[in-house]
Amino acid sequence: MISPFNYRYANGIRCFFLKLYGAQIARGVQIHSRVRIQTPWNLALRYGCVLAQGANLHGKNRVEIGEYSIVDIEAMIRTDGWYGGERTAGPESWHSAPIVIGNWAFIGARAIVGGGSLVAEGEVIPPFSFRGMKLTSQGDFQPVKRNGHAASDHAYRRGTPQTPVVIPSATPVTDA
Repeated sequence: MISPFNYRYANGIRCFFLKLYGAQIARGVQIHSRVRIQTPWNLALRYGCVLAQGANLHGKNRVEIGEYSIVDIEAMIRTDGWYGGERTAGPESWHSAPIVIGNWAFIGARAIVGGGSLVAEGEVIPPFSFRGMKLTSQGDFQPVKRNGHAASDHAYRRGTPQTPVVIPSATPVTDA
């Protein structure tokens, strides 16, 4: 017996309701459970893209996700927010811009993609990384990329030595 709560049925229901609210959804799109979409009328999902479990799409600007792209578990796609420092910096540091994710791109688990970001075709954003915009002293925005945890970032900077792997053999090798 097939359960009425099967993933395939629930995916169709999610897509149907998002289309009712104005989302542009192509065929073959998979929207897993617990996906949160703040403004579905600003959403465009191209053929075969996947929004994995718990993905968040927040903001008031347009989000376009290309063909066969994957937004992994608990990833945050946020079109607006405070950039360039403290929230007390004033309304001039509030930034809102659309996000375009190219075809065959991959947004890693718990990665954050901020407003104004352009993820190129086939690009991979690693898990726990940040892609967004930063307010400069001249008053314009420039791209910011940070990959991974601070601890792993530190390990890459200092360089990890390559140690050879030694596999002990069960019988010693002797010359005959």
